[in-house]
Amino acid sequence: FKDERLRNLMKNSQPDPTLENYLKQFTKRVYEIDSLIKAILDRIPLKGVMANAKNFIVADKDQERIKAALDASFKIRIGIQSYLARKPGLDGNSNKGMLSKVNVLLSKPTTFDLIAQEHQTKFREGSRSWLLDEVDAWFDDREILSTPSPPFNVGIASSNIKKESKSVFLLQAGAGMGKTVFASELVRRFKAKTPEVLLGVVFFNFKEVSTQGPKNLLKSIVYQIAQSNPSILNELLELLDETNDETTVEGIFDRILVRSLELIATKQKKYLIIFDALDESGLEGSSTRRELMQLFEQQFLLKLPAGVKLFVTCRPEKDIERTLNDFSHKIEDRDPRHLEDLKDYILFKMQEIFDDLKAVGNAASAPISIQQAADLIFDKSDGKFICTALIMVEMESWYRKDVSWADFCCQLLNLPKGLDDCYEKAFNKFIGSNQEYACSFLLLMVGCKELLTQRTVKDLLGIHSQHKTLFTNLVESSVTLFPLVGGEENVARFVPFHKSIVDWLTEEDRKRSPSYFDLEVASSFMADRLMNHLRISLRGKKVDVNDFPTATQTLEHLEIPINLSIGQEPTVLYAVWHLTHHLNMCQLGLVTYFLMTNLTWLQLSLEAMGLAGLLESYSKLLLSDEWLPEPCRGDLMKDVKLMSQFL
Repeated sequence: FKDERLRNLMKNSQPDPTLENYLKQFTKRVYEIDSLIKAILDRIPLKGVMANAKNFIVADKDQERIKAALDASFKIRIGIQSYLARKPGLDGNSNKGMLSKVNVLLSKPTTFDLIAQEHQTKFREGSRSWLLDEVDAWFDDREILSTPSPPFNVGIASSNIKKESKSVFLLQAGAGMGKTVFASELVRRFKAKTPEVLLGVVFFNFKEVSTQGPKNLLKSIVYQIAQSNPSILNELLELLDETNDETTVEGIFDRILVRSLELIATKQKKYLIIFDALDESGLEGSSTRRELMQLFEQQFLLKLPAGVKLFVTCRPEKDIERTLNDFSHKIEDRDPRHLEDLKDYILFKMQEIFDDLKAVGNAASAPISIQQAADLIFDKSDGKFICTALIMVEMESWYRKDVSWADFCCQLLNLPKGLDDCYEKAFNKFIGSNQEYACSFLLLMVGCKELLTQRTVKDLLGIHSQHKTLFTNLVESSVTLFPLVGGEENVARFVPFHKSIVDWLTEEDRKRSPSYFDLEVASSFMADRLMNHLRISLRGKKVDVNDFPTATQTLEHLEIPINLSIGQEPTVLYAVWHLTHHLNMCQLGLVTYFLMTNLTWLQLSLEAMGLAGLLESYSKLLLSDEWLPEPCRGDLMKDVKLMSQFL
């Protein structure tokens, strides 16, 4: 009854028979569930529940009755929601109201408009014209006319293809070659010319785990289809009513995505879905990555309606190549067309700097010309846009001061050469300006499972309000490694300047370097700081964190403050989702056991991630017992299984 549309309908003088029937069914089911739960609680002793986990196990017959009643009540509730969304005369009848309902029924999937807009500003008009022509030719089913110079492979790699090659365009290129900027420009162009053709966009990010799962990906595409095709909202709501119980990847693809596409697809039209940075969808070999490759191989490549095309970008990685290599278009580092685009971009930026310095009058006396300066930077760029971007950031730290063009040119020789040199100099500069917190900050950036908010970084580094100047300096000096992006501190996040930065910091070939960070050490550091923050946040006694199992048991005596809002506590929220991962990474499985059988932790987890999320976290642990130490592994696994069964 919090729903305004429902209240408006109830105020009508004439009763609504459909709604009245819905509410009677719903009330009956709620009463049935309530009675069942009361009867079960009467049989379970309230004292010493944790002493015997078997007390949690409800009889199979009771479980079946509760599940049946819950399923029925859920379907009725969905029926009420969709009925209200379509009911004439209610504010929910607008496209906006129906779209909002679609968003809720799809569990509020991730959208990517802001990411595309951010990268569109980096595209230089006129750049990549040859690649744009090839994508246009592919999308229009025309022959690709451009022929790259050997040995560069830009074009379809093989004619022996299971499915027609024109359904997919896989753009492969190394790190820092401008793939995301190009994908963002494609989004802009299609939205400007034929917005109804662009069905969906997915930008993968290796630090945003919510975007990586196949289910969320599919739901995001369905929601974006609804956004650009309001005429199908009524039918889509009915479809989501029918399929509200669907939880498998294959089921969501077949019953929801494909049927959504069938609502809009016509023989005369082609449609496009864009996936950027597929290689950032999880580590190669991880369960998430395997599921995603199966989604492409078994669903996208075989079951999409005719006319729906996929544009995909990625770095060359083996599992992606095995799945999509038949559709590959590659940009090599030394492709002359790519290098020409890079030279043009550098010359454009140098002209901007030259004009900013107002040095036109003394250009003749300068040691080198604009073109020569651009050539010098090109030589240092290693043929990569990301390297050029880092060099530009480095230059901006000193060229905007009151210097002449001649002074500026003299400093160009000191700029880093190549990506490794760029990162090494950025690292040394950062460490030098933040002796107290630099290494700890980088351990957080390397170890975190998802992007950390400004608030969380402050919490885990122990930076308080009295250290405001120190933190400001940390943010300003980290701009070439992990710039802070966003608004207020609970939302703003530290984002890698490029994914290759984390790869560089953790590359095992560089173990002897001072700039190398071990992932196990980083996870141990994260676990240490998260545990300490939980004790403080939950009004617990701060204890020595050197002895994890002993320290963790103090969680049993903690209380969750009545006024604690998980949504306002990003650090607690992060801990709930990822602390067990960090503990297992540093081989502290016994602490994981204490958490997963702890009532305070269960209460926190339920509030933060819901029952479905909590069950998923248990299922991951139950798939493998490697996280638990010997010799007590068997008994501990039994406890965790009992808790999972209860949940």
